[in-house]
Formats: sequence, structure tokens, C-alpha cells
Amino acid sequence: MRKNISLSVLALAGALLWSGCMQLEEKLVGKESPAEEGQKWNLTVKAERATPDQGGNDGASTKGLVLDGTTLNTLWKSGEAVSVFANSNYLAETLAVTPDSENAKLADLTGSVTLTGINVNDVLTLQVPRQTWDYTGQKGLLLGPDVAGSIEKDYAYALADVTVEGITPGTGDAGTLTTSNAHFVNQQKIYRISFKLGGDELCAKDMTVTSSKGKIVLSRDLATGTSTYGALTVSMDGDSGTLADGLICVALRNEDETEQDYFFSVTGQDLKTYVGTKHIPAEAFTHNFLGIKDMALTQLTLTKSSTTVDTAL
Repeated sequence: MRKNISLSVLALAGALLWSGCMQLEEKLVGKESPAEEGQKWNLTVKAERATPDQGGNDGASTKGLVLDGTTLNTLWKSGEAVSVFANSNYLAETLAVTPDSENAKLADLTGSVTLTGINVNDVLTLQVPRQTWDYTGQKGLLLGPDVAGSIEKDYAYALADVTVEGITPGTGDAGTLTTSNAHFVNQQKIYRISFKLGGDELCAKDMTVTSSKGKIVLSRDLATGTSTYGALTVSMDGDSGTLADGLICVALRNEDETEQDYFFSVTGQDLKTYVGTKHIPAEAFTHNFLGIKDMALTQLTLTKSSTTVDTAL
């Protein structure tokens, strides 16, 4: 009888132990880590300006642009948004910009982001002014924070990498990430261009530029680090005469900054085509804000051949 009781106790203890293991296992399975679930994290990043370039013009830190004579300054502006790139994808959320009240070249970037598998020392990439990264569709307009096609609104791309320095799990819905400061780096040069035919100014309806090195960027994929190259066309809403000082502004990324030639094809108000070439020395690429003024053009003419088609073939 005592043996049977002992066996029953052991069986009961084993059952309880097994039940406890099952309950523990259920708790472990049902309690995945926040990183695996796609945890929401509050994020505040201190953003700082880039170092001024050798021409004395401030490097493009943001898409907020202010032109002071021939100097282009970059300031943070309220209402701007910064995209976050992590784990080879743009996140759905953006960070809002709060400029420093005493120095608008500094700002706080704040918001919440949903991330999976984040760790200390991971790198997040911040990008302005938008997630898609291409240079097509420009209108020759530099300033205009609310004007589609202006460089200030759509084409003043800048990137910054920040390192995750701290992870604090949240007691509510969101945890907190702390990062290094963001030092934004301009991703293109900005040119101001005007043309002349003979001694007279030529108003352009559109302008296409190519390069002898073939590395003018049309679009870029941040995930793969690859670019699409080709002829970049700028089409004005009217003509270049309606732009500030008659100058066509172009945001241009050239991934070969050695000495080379730029080739221009321009459609004038008369709808005729004009062409020209400008030599660009390597030292010009050290500046972020450049001028190609009064570039000489000649009318494109097609020579009529006297050779018959069947003979040519």
C-alpha cells in the first residue's frame, strides 16, 4: 500500500512538473522579444551642419536653402521630414524637424520608428528630402519649399549615418533609442547656368546635359548602392527668362569628378536646337555651388548628304 502511495505521489509530482514545463513553454513561446515582433522606438537625433567647402559656401546639410548673393546657405526649416533607412529598407515613418531657436543650422529630428532586430552599434541612415532618389523632372528652379520640381523641395539630397548607442525597453508601447549625432553630407552639386548665342542671351525652354565620363546620375538605389546614368534633362515651365536672374539651376550628381567635358543640348524659344561644350576641371568639383554663365552655343545644323540611300546602305 505504501508503495502504491509513493508511486501515486511520484506520478502526481511528475504530472505537475510536466504541466509547469508546458505552462513555462507556452509563456516563452507567446512572449517573443520586442525586436522579433517589430518594436516601436522613440528616436531623437541631434542634426548638425556639414563642413563649409573650399569655396566658402556651406555644404548642403539640409533641403532648406537660403541664397545670399552668390553664397548658398543651408538651414533646417520647420515642416521638413527626414526618412529613415534601416535593414535595407526605408521605414514607413519619418522624423520631424525642429530647428534650433538660436542656430537654424542645428535641429532635433524626432519621431517613432518600427524596427525589427535592432542592436547597439547598428547604423541607421537618414535621408532628405524624400525616399525616392532621382534627379529627373527638374524645372531649373532653385528655391521654393512648396513648389514641386524645385531643388529646395525635391532635389537637395543629403545623407547622414547615425550609430545606435543605447536601447531602453519601454514600459508602454514604445522603447527609446539613442544615437550619435547626424552630420549630413550633400549628395550633389548645384549649378547655375546661362547661355549665349553670339553676343546675345539665349532663353532656353529645356536643357539636356551629358558628360564625357558618362557618370551623370539620373537615379540612385540606396539599398544596392547602384546608380542609373544618362542624359539629364531640365524643362522649364516657361523659359529660362522667367527664372531668377535668368539662370537655370540644376542639382547634378556626377560620380566621376575628374577632369571632363559637359555637353549641352538646348531648345530655344524659337524651338530650334543649340549645342555647346564646357570643360570642367577637377578642382571645380570641390565646390558645392557652381556657375556656368554665358556659355557659348551654336545652332545645331544637319548637313544634307548627296549620297543616295541605296549607295549608303
